[in-house]
Amino acid sequence: MESKISQELLSSPRPEAFFLSVGEDFIKASTTLKLSESEQQRINQAVWEALQPLAEKGEFFKGQLYSPQYCEIYGMSAAALVEFADHLKTIGIMPWQVAVEEPFIDDGLGIYLPKIGKRKKRPINFLDGKSFPKGIDFLKDQGYQQVYGVFPHVNLYHLLQLAHQEPRFFFASSSQALRFKPVPGIQLFDYDYGQAADLTPKPKTSAPLTGEWDSRWGEKYNESFKVHFSQMLEKMGQEGLLGDTVIDLGCGNFPVSYSLLPFCSEVVLVDKAQQVGQLKSSGFKVIVDDFDRLNLTQSLAETATSPTASCVILSDILNYSQDWQALLKKAITCLGPKGRIIICNRPGQGFSRLFSDDPPKNNLEIVSFLQQQGLTIDSVQDSAQVCGDREKGKPISRYSQMVLVAQT
Repeated sequence: MESKISQELLSSPRPEAFFLSVGEDFIKASTTLKLSESEQQRINQAVWEALQPLAEKGEFFKGQLYSPQYCEIYGMSAAALVEFADHLKTIGIMPWQVAVEEPFIDDGLGIYLPKIGKRKKRPINFLDGKSFPKGIDFLKDQGYQQVYGVFPHVNLYHLLQLAHQEPRFFFASSSQALRFKPVPGIQLFDYDYGQAADLTPKPKTSAPLTGEWDSRWGEKYNESFKVHFSQMLEKMGQEGLLGDTVIDLGCGNFPVSYSLLPFCSEVVLVDKAQQVGQLKSSGFKVIVDDFDRLNLTQSLAETATSPTASCVILSDILNYSQDWQALLKKAITCLGPKGRIIICNRPGQGFSRLFSDDPPKNNLEIVSFLQQQGLTIDSVQDSAQVCGDREKGKPISRYSQMVLVAQT
């Protein structure tokens, strides 16, 4: 099955072929968006009906308020989770329409594997488990934030992905009951002192904001995934696929290109934060400038030995560009023949609204634009595929962390 799908992706010029169908994909929603009261009641009733067969088999601890109004539980195994989702689908509810949430944000989902030698117990109790770091990293890589070491809110869509990756996995709360909550889509909340908060409102103009950029510079996210992404780049460098002159646009304090120096003649870091100059001592060429305003071709000629680049890396910066399409055109223009562009991006991630009025809405937009510019798409993967947790060659979500390799 995998080879058949992979062949379609390689042979089809349609950008949609790289992604899940609309029916299979999830919907991403703003953290401020709410369902109508009638829609909330409809989905809540479906959740209650889908839980009943599991409740009759004793598959979970019921919360004190377990009722059609508050579908409260304390934990659930991967097998029960899959069965619950299957029941929902028969009623017409997709997994992304339901989240698991601890409403008071002072507890949440812990991610566990059963203790070795522990007699299997039902319903699931967190005391029967040990922490599951790989599962925790997976949810972090999807954009979920921990508070006090647990997740106050996770969408059923991603819990199901985790259940399929590791059938022994279970989630549980140590004290407060968890609720299945109807939602308008996958919502990635930012938490501050235990309170769910939307990101700082964007100012009327997204122009320079140098102070904001400098204050955010050096922040890290998706760390476990970035390790795998850097290893992927290193392997490409070893195989000679990146060429001699690599540009890392918007490199930040922890460039994913850091390990490429032994395999490329020169690695050029571009960032508008003055601190990037400190990386010169490690052997990098450095351009301190705003990547949106920069004449990249001219700056490259003044900085590097080659007038063109063999590869341009854009890692998590399209959301921060004032005009991401113009930025991609700029990157393409400075590439030589058979040059590669490598994009790592997840729509809506980070503090994009502080810097951009119109970031990419989804990954399909990015692939479509590159094909319109005449580039050939070599590969499209999501973070799970890059990390080896999901089969390569399968279509990905339009809203997942995407790693794309394209060639002129």
